[in-house]
Amino acid sequence: GEINWSQIPVAVVETGFLSNPDEDRWLQDESYQDKLVAGIAAAVDSYFGGDGEIKKSKKFRFSTTQKKKYRV
Repeated sequence: GEINWSQIPVAVVETGFLSNPDEDRWLQDESYQDKLVAGIAAAVDSYFGGDGEIKKSKKFRFSTTQKKKYRV
């Protein structure tokens, strides 16, 4: 089981498995990543009482350094 030592709410989100060739390929696709982010953001917003509608502002993108660090 998971041990929650954090003093704030925590969620573990598994978006796919790199051992699955299809999911590995999908997770490298920016359009698919955008869908995952939008779905997670809408779920968090809804959980905290929002309408689940995420307004697009500035699109998040990993920097070159972050891509190397997180292998994305």
